[in-house]
Amino acid sequence: MWYAKIKLRHDCFIGNRCKKFRCKSLGYPLEGYQDSGYYYFLHFENLIGDEKNTKRFIIDLKKDKNVANLEVNGNLLFFSYKTKNKDRMLFNTHLKKVLYVKPIIVDETGYETLEVCTWDRDVLNQFIAHTKKDAYKLEDFKIEKIIQTDLNEVYFSKVMPELTRTQSRALSLAIEFNYYGYPRKIELKDLAKKMKISLSTYREHLRIAERKVMPLMV
Repeated sequence: MWYAKIKLRHDCFIGNRCKKFRCKSLGYPLEGYQDSGYYYFLHFENLIGDEKNTKRFIIDLKKDKNVANLEVNGNLLFFSYKTKNKDRMLFNTHLKKVLYVKPIIVDETGYETLEVCTWDRDVLNQFIAHTKKDAYKLEDFKIEKIIQTDLNEVYFSKVMPELTRTQSRALSLAIEFNYYGYPRKIELKDLAKKMKISLSTYREHLRIAERKVMPLMV
């Protein structure tokens, strides 16, 4: 597989608001549809930042006449963006040719980071060229990395960390018996008994599993 990491900043209704309200957004490009002369592109965004700033972002987004079917659940947003210009939505053109290995990250300065992979270097080159050419009012564009690597190195290992059977069991038990609940429903010594191992051994397996999984959640 060919993998590329790209960073750019352009005139984008998400990036502009991230910069304006000093928050981040994690989003994943989805397919769209056409209806009554308009193109509708689906968005799933997760806002990260100060609560006041993310609320201001959402309030401002609701005022955008091109935003339709907006549903909000906390900092999670699901909506469609309506436009008559198909090319206005930058990252949808090559959805069937590339795999986004991580969500598109938009930071507080409006920069977007894309990580994609595909089986063909020519397809990757076309994607990069298209992105650079059609980014609306492009301000900056950087190719941070292009490598040929195993798919496991850029996708599955990131989504599904390699846990041993014992680590996976320790974490599953902690979740099943609501160890992470508030108030806590069970103690580590009780979980260790369920696994029929010592408290110190259980604690070690659980902490290693948490250390592997938590960075992906954050």
